[in-house]
Amino acid sequence: MMTDSSPARSLQAPAPDVPQNAAACASAEALALRDVSLVYSTDKIETLALDNIHMSVRRGEFVAIEGPSGSGKTTLLSVLGLLDAPTSGSYHFFGEATERLARRERARRRSQRIGFIFQDFNLIGDLSVAENVELPLSYARVAASERRERVAQALGIVGMTHRADHFPSQLSGGQQQRVAVARAVVAEPSLLLADEPTGNLDSRNGEAIMELLLALHARGTTVCMVSHNPAFSRLAQRVLYLSDGQITKETIADGVRR
Repeated sequence: MMTDSSPARSLQAPAPDVPQNAAACASAEALALRDVSLVYSTDKIETLALDNIHMSVRRGEFVAIEGPSGSGKTTLLSVLGLLDAPTSGSYHFFGEATERLARRERARRRSQRIGFIFQDFNLIGDLSVAENVELPLSYARVAASERRERVAQALGIVGMTHRADHFPSQLSGGQQQRVAVARAVVAEPSLLLADEPTGNLDSRNGEAIMELLLALHARGTTVCMVSHNPAFSRLAQRVLYLSDGQITKETIADGVRR
């Protein structure tokens, strides 16, 4: 359990776990994008946000995504999270083709299998800490008794049990982000998507959030994180670099892949 006054710890990247053959790679894939492009269209202009993205993420892998502003990082995360659909190409989500999923089915996959963490926390000010964390379970129509148990467990994981009855305005930035992490993991998602989770935090609280993400990854969660902080990105098993909607480079724990 951590508090805002916890001393900074030495963070270490998890060791890469690379399957040894093609068959193992295929069975281990959580996410697979093939030739994915996404175009945003208005009456006057078309913007190519993603350009021929080809990538995969293994089950239980921790992947960071880096790139300058406007490079397509958040758009890529939105596609991975089934918030946006590609204009072309294919996306397989834990072995399931997503191209023909109806909007309701995409929403169901999100609620059942994906947790989101945002830079701006996105907590609801009129709800208590416990009520904010409980929201995903309420949407999923989980029984009240189970909701209470899961909320208590999630708050325990992030060290915020003592703040369960407080409101977001009564919390520091680091505490709010820990509540956001608890909300993201309370439904025990297969995939955790984090968009600049340390962007609004000082270095100490940023390290505390990274420690949480590493701990959740160690429990088997697949993690994809957008970050502008190279030191935090290097804690991932793999880093993808985006520029102008394209993956231009990829690094793994023991060096540059391409």
